[in-house]
Amino acid sequence: MAEKYGQIPTSFKGRMGYIWDYYKWYFIGGVIVIILAASLISQVFGRTRPDYVVILGTSAVLLDHSIEPLRQHLESLGEDINGDGEVVVEIHNLFRPASADTTAMTPERMRLIDSSMNRLMSELQLGNAILFITDEDYLNWIQYEWPLDEELFQQILPDRGGYAYNWAGSQAQLDNADVLPENLFFSIRRIENTAAENRRGIAERESQAKALLERIMESANAGD
Repeated sequence: MAEKYGQIPTSFKGRMGYIWDYYKWYFIGGVIVIILAASLISQVFGRTRPDYVVILGTSAVLLDHSIEPLRQHLESLGEDINGDGEVVVEIHNLFRPASADTTAMTPERMRLIDSSMNRLMSELQLGNAILFITDEDYLNWIQYEWPLDEELFQQILPDRGGYAYNWAGSQAQLDNADVLPENLFFSIRRIENTAAENRRGIAERESQAKALLERIMESANAGD
């Protein structure tokens, strides 16, 4: 650079060229950092909150395309709670093998189990997910082997001693018998005296989840 200019130019245009030649990569780097930061802020603060957050816990690995019909069924019965013009249901697809499962425990399978457990613990703390949907093995684990003293679900439903509604035999289950378990149990998590009890908006989310589950049961009784 020094060879190019010999000495620092005195004209405004020359000084700008001098500064650009010496510092252009700092300017370019700064612009890239600003763009990335703006994009991250936009994603964090501009992300539309889903109308419902649901836990789906199963003892078999379900791929995303397998749970899409369940999401669509829930969205067809849900309400546009956040007022953005559409109903969006976010499903956290969790996996825990049944106790009788003899499948080899590969590193990938172990990571999946660990990430599912971390998500479950996080949601129990945050209280975003009020509606739980589980297959029989997962429900047995979370009801009877769960390492918490208190009951996880409210006793307000017709099946499993009042703790769940089983969609077996409903039109939604029959329509998706090839991709989803026959016995899927819908439960409402208990809020009172839990870590999530004082979370902002928790009472509203509980009421909304109950209303959604009521519509699910009504649609099954009406044959969808």
